[in-house]
Amino acid sequence: MLLLYLLIRFEQILYLTNRQGSYHFRRIVPLGLRAIIGSREMIRSLETHDFKTARKTVIEMAHVD
Repeated sequence: MLLLYLLIRFEQILYLTNRQGSYHFRRIVPLGLRAIIGSREMIRSLETHDFKTARKTVIEMAHVD
């Protein structure tokens, strides 16, 4: 539940963006990893136009053990 609380803030889902009707996962890469990953942010298409599906996928992608 704590993860869900952190991801959902004032009905805004962190890491979830909508670009022209298609949802994307967007996360800033930490400074220490930017040289390794080679970019400042990570953006991945969720290949869906459905908010509920996108929300579920983003919560799964953002979960870090």
